[in-house]
Amino acid sequence: MMKQEYIEKILPTKLKRFGITWLSAILVLSAGGPAGLSSGKASAEPASFAGKEVQPSPVTVGASVYGDVYFPKKLRIHDVQGAAHLSPYEGQKVADIEGVVTMVKGSSFYIQELDAQVDQDEKTSEAILVYKPSHGAQVGDEVRVSGSVKEYTERTYASKPIDLTTTEIVATSVKVIANDRPLPAPILLGEQGRVMPTSVVDHDGMTVFDPQEDGLDFFESLEGMRVELKDATVIGPYGYEIPVRIDNGPNTGEVVTEAGGLMLTERSLNPQRILIDAKPSTPLKTGDRFAGPITGVVSYSFSNYKLLPERLPDVVPGGFQPANTRLIRDDRKLTVASFNVENFDPGDGKRIDQLGQAIAVNLNHPDIIGLLEVQDNNGEKDDGTTDASESFRVLIEAIRAHGGPEYAFTNIAPDNNKDGGAPGGNIRVGFLYNPQRVTLTDKPKGDSVTSVTYGVQGLSLNPGRIDPLNASFEDSRKPLAAEFEFEDQQVIVVANHFNSKGSDQAPFGGIQPPVRSSEIQRAKIATIVNGFVKSVLQVNPKANMVVLGDLNDFQFSETLALLRGQELTNLIDNLDEKERYSYIYEGNSQTLDHMLVSPSLSKTSVLDIVHMNADFSAADGRVSDHDPLVAQIDLPRKTEEPPTDGGSGRNDDDDENQQDNVGNTNAGNGSSGNVNGTVNGQGQTASSEPNGSSLSGTNVVQVKSVMTGVEQNGLKRQLLK
Repeated sequence: MMKQEYIEKILPTKLKRFGITWLSAILVLSAGGPAGLSSGKASAEPASFAGKEVQPSPVTVGASVYGDVYFPKKLRIHDVQGAAHLSPYEGQKVADIEGVVTMVKGSSFYIQELDAQVDQDEKTSEAILVYKPSHGAQVGDEVRVSGSVKEYTERTYASKPIDLTTTEIVATSVKVIANDRPLPAPILLGEQGRVMPTSVVDHDGMTVFDPQEDGLDFFESLEGMRVELKDATVIGPYGYEIPVRIDNGPNTGEVVTEAGGLMLTERSLNPQRILIDAKPSTPLKTGDRFAGPITGVVSYSFSNYKLLPERLPDVVPGGFQPANTRLIRDDRKLTVASFNVENFDPGDGKRIDQLGQAIAVNLNHPDIIGLLEVQDNNGEKDDGTTDASESFRVLIEAIRAHGGPEYAFTNIAPDNNKDGGAPGGNIRVGFLYNPQRVTLTDKPKGDSVTSVTYGVQGLSLNPGRIDPLNASFEDSRKPLAAEFEFEDQQVIVVANHFNSKGSDQAPFGGIQPPVRSSEIQRAKIATIVNGFVKSVLQVNPKANMVVLGDLNDFQFSETLALLRGQELTNLIDNLDEKERYSYIYEGNSQTLDHMLVSPSLSKTSVLDIVHMNADFSAADGRVSDHDPLVAQIDLPRKTEEPPTDGGSGRNDDDDENQQDNVGNTNAGNGSSGNVNGTVNGQGQTASSEPNGSSLSGTNVVQVKSVMTGVEQNGLKRQLLK
């Protein structure tokens, strides 16, 4: 028989004894070309093209009378996975890949290598996803799988972002060779097991696979594998997944909130937080914990690595309750709030009452409230309606029902569907204000297209939009400036709702570093608002200004740097780092809401973020996806009123009182927020929108109560860093 015939016909049959069903190789003769074996040896090299069944690097065995033949070893799962995000065998056929079924999900199932067969390389996963409709596999089956290797995009958003892929075998055959095999032991994550990176998502554009440093690489190295979480603590309410954290050891640099959440900081996006892809049987809030270990399979979908749990243990409640403001009411001082009320309209049912209670009790009815995301009178019905007077009216009535004052309101209706948000909803920013405490200066009201200016007489329009025709505001809310008077002092408040992050690439997605395209528009908007602040301060360097709202960016972002400029102070920066959040997204506590003040107010303003929403589910009292902010501001005294402290316009004990307001007296979570002093509550028709005009035929009611000191969660609030 010719040597070539032996290689082509008989050798493949002999190789089957080694568990290789096809010599997926190109025989490259060491000398003499394809016509013969001049040196008596042949080498088998893995095919580099799709459609061939391939195996990895060759090994040498005694094979035939013609000498040594080089052929590949049997493929294992870790060979197919490789030390990378993409399989080295992508698009190629593999045969008889062995593993134990660890989880079944519809037409797919996961298999993992037997413990005795794992390699010593932590960079390579020992598990893989298998796709085959009607596969019949069950957990505990030991199987051999043949098919093609594919990088599969799991479930993702409708916008079709570029996500990381999951390595899978699209199986042509699944052979069960044993049943009821013990499942491979899970990898313990955290301090007592495999420690997760806590600061770096990816730092090299995914050019270097480094699981010890890069969070994306770490979880890729565990793709499809069973892992175990001990003492998992919930770090946000359920929202498609359960976000948790575990003990990852000392010196991680993690910032944990008082509630038990995980702070997003300038240093870290927290790649170590884990999303459990399961719906809990009971409502969850930040600080709850699971009573036992959680074992599951590492997967990826919707731009995040996730854990598919085998089961969820019982939940131990953490005890955290929705907060009341910890600021003590002082009639000499102005209170200003910022509150994103999440697409509020008159059809919101019981949420109307809940928001009324939140403002009257939890926030202790601030003097001025900048409201964000107020929809028009019929919500998302897209019929051309833009007026929102009914939306404001029902909210004012709800506040009154919970003992608050009868607020007045002001806003400017947007042009239909020009300001973003849900089609037909026409969300806008606006103000509630207590006319017994503050007055909206009587000036002409602006419209949707006319820009407000500032001169020696104050605002030209009240309220008025800032540069509303500027292209930078396309499909976004226009800032609204309003001029109020408090104890004969003028205060200008600017309410903002910058464009969202919706167009940004995902932090844990398939493009690293992600492109945050939404920042371009926010930078332009921030520059415009800062320009308006400059224009006011140029005319009146001592102007009292408050710039507030949902700015959809972090305190350390370029957006806030541009808005702040040299003119404003962000009161967020005065809080302890673990307090700087008003929103939780995918387990990251973060602040998107801000309150900035002009130089005249920077040293006499104290901020409180009232954590009553972000940490909680609706079942626990959540009324919006944002926590509200409340600032207490000691306005400078007028010069004709001689100051008591040498000209600062503040009493000698004001600094101490400001500190005490947030430090030594703690209105507790769930305790009633009452008033220390006298507040005048004036009856007024809620549907009216006065511009500082005097009110007749009203009843003045004196309301007086005393706040009791209740410690919040046993912790005291620090004013400064």
